[in-house]
Amino acid sequence: MWRTLGLMAAKPGVVPTDYAHGRRSRYTPPVRLFLVVSFLFFLALSLTSTMFVAMDVRATTPAEGAAAKALNAALTVTDEEDIDKLDCNITAGLRFFVRPKDLTLDTEAWRRCYADVERTVTEAITTPEEGGEPVAEADAEKTLGFVSGVLSGVSGAIENPQAFNSDINTWLPRVMFAMTPVLALILALFIRGRNALMFDHLVLSLYTHAVGFAVIGIAVIFVQFGLRAAFPAAMAVFAVYFMLALKRAYGRGWVKTAWTGLMSGLLYLTILVSVVMTIVVNALVT
Repeated sequence: MWRTLGLMAAKPGVVPTDYAHGRRSRYTPPVRLFLVVSFLFFLALSLTSTMFVAMDVRATTPAEGAAAKALNAALTVTDEEDIDKLDCNITAGLRFFVRPKDLTLDTEAWRRCYADVERTVTEAITTPEEGGEPVAEADAEKTLGFVSGVLSGVSGAIENPQAFNSDINTWLPRVMFAMTPVLALILALFIRGRNALMFDHLVLSLYTHAVGFAVIGIAVIFVQFGLRAAFPAAMAVFAVYFMLALKRAYGRGWVKTAWTGLMSGLLYLTILVSVVMTIVVNALVT
């Protein structure tokens, strides 16, 4: 396995090409390598208490609050009076591959905002518009139940991100394994020929996913030492690796390789993000 990973790092695209064309004795099979490296990746997440996604929440400073109101007034997004009614002077932001101790959570400010948002939404649902018909009690209760569930899920994800991530981690390994044939199908849309059969694409996809797990896993380790830029750097390294693997595996020119890498990467990410967001929303609702 280490020899396979070493050659994959030194010469991207060589191992998938050799394996797809019958030169297999030197290498760990792609499915086995994928399973082992992905297992080590999720084990590293568990041992380091690294969460896939969490949210920073802190009280907004006076300067940030004034800037937000000025921007809102300039864009005329919302009536300024509506903003003033809400006691939600908080700033929130998503963090990926983060440890609990690196998160910022102003519990008091968040709970105050949560209670005010819940009250405002309840009033909006149950109070009919001026001159409009009263809201049916059954419809109002159904809508309130759904909204309350979503708000409660969001609050739970913010206040207890580790429990929230445990739900995501249940599905994420299965999703990533299912994405290997998806990438192969995407590559088949752009690359065809005698040396670019579906089997070639699938082998390349499995090995590439294994490399992705290894690169991001190394970034997770660096994050433990406070290097917050490790994850963006890992994504940049992996993007370059993917281009080099495509170039060496299929022997296309740089222009075709860059076009294929860019379009297949965007299509792959679109599908992956859509699936992950579905899992996140389901976890919030349930």
